[in-house]
Amino acid sequence: MQKEKRNKRALEVLFSLIELYLKTGKPIASNTLKDECLPHLSSATIRNYCAELEEGGLLEQMHTSGGRVPTVEAFRLFAESCSSNKKIDPKDEIFFLNNLEFKTVELQRSLELAVEALAESTGLAALITSPRFDQDFIKEIRLFVLDSTRVLSVIITQFSVCYTDILHIPKKLSSFSAKRIETFFQSKLQPKEVTLEELTEEELPIAMQLYQEISLRFMVRYANFTTDEVHKAGLYRLLNFTEFHDPALLGSTLSLMESPAKVHEMIQRTMRSDLISFQIADPVNHQTTVLSIPYRVQNKRVGAIALFGPMRIPYPRLFALLNHFRNLFEKQLDQVIRSNNISLRTPETTLEHNPTLFLESYSHE
Repeated sequence: MQKEKRNKRALEVLFSLIELYLKTGKPIASNTLKDECLPHLSSATIRNYCAELEEGGLLEQMHTSGGRVPTVEAFRLFAESCSSNKKIDPKDEIFFLNNLEFKTVELQRSLELAVEALAESTGLAALITSPRFDQDFIKEIRLFVLDSTRVLSVIITQFSVCYTDILHIPKKLSSFSAKRIETFFQSKLQPKEVTLEELTEEELPIAMQLYQEISLRFMVRYANFTTDEVHKAGLYRLLNFTEFHDPALLGSTLSLMESPAKVHEMIQRTMRSDLISFQIADPVNHQTTVLSIPYRVQNKRVGAIALFGPMRIPYPRLFALLNHFRNLFEKQLDQVIRSNNISLRTPETTLEHNPTLFLESYSHE
């Protein structure tokens, strides 16, 4: 019983020191810890507990007469203790209610607004992976002339997804011709709404070549399940932390978000449970913390919501934020999916497009 009481008191000292360190970012002295958090303990008692925690690898002292800072293991222990926290700050609740609402079928735009809201509320870099949905189709194709042999094509879908490609053309197009070809494309995509554009003999074969290439690339993307759809926001917010003023650390942290393999690994780790997963200070990113939680569609875990930041972040608040955000996000997404009869897509889904893609062959003599 005495040992259990002592262990409990040691955790109280440790967690109080961590909470104070999270606020100040400076080594914590025993007198400071007593004055700020533990007035019921003497400075000598606090020093004794700190010495034990240091021997146990949970605290470290940078200088003999200086204060102590938490180790990686201490942060992990603290994160574990508050990972189930769901006590949301009323200000955060109001912020999400005002900034997280899926009003239209434009799922891509809604997801982008959601991840921006998450990054703003937490002050961290945020990431949301998206499942593939059926019933999406090309709504618009735009062309931008780059030079004499290339154009940039932009596909915009019903769900507001944007795909870009640089395409080769046999001869330079004028901006006027590019706009005429855009109208031609639109007349094929929405024949009842747009009058078929009559092209010149020089424009027609180029238009057909581009349309076939754009359509087939869209079909390849539609059928490709090797990568996850990822929406990111707030990368610049990492610069607000002194830890990320080190270019090497900043670069390795950003690589976690930009690498498809690492994102996929994070998703797989997150999907093992409905609870928040946290990864603190891996061997490469020794100052980086990743918090992630899965979300469900049609009662299936289909994606992950993640935050990226330094080790010195307010864990209790962030765990509550992630839990609350996940619940609102699932509710909003479910409403859009149900009201528009949208279904999840699998690799076995038959490739369909409404209206039918204009894929007949064309030869110009």
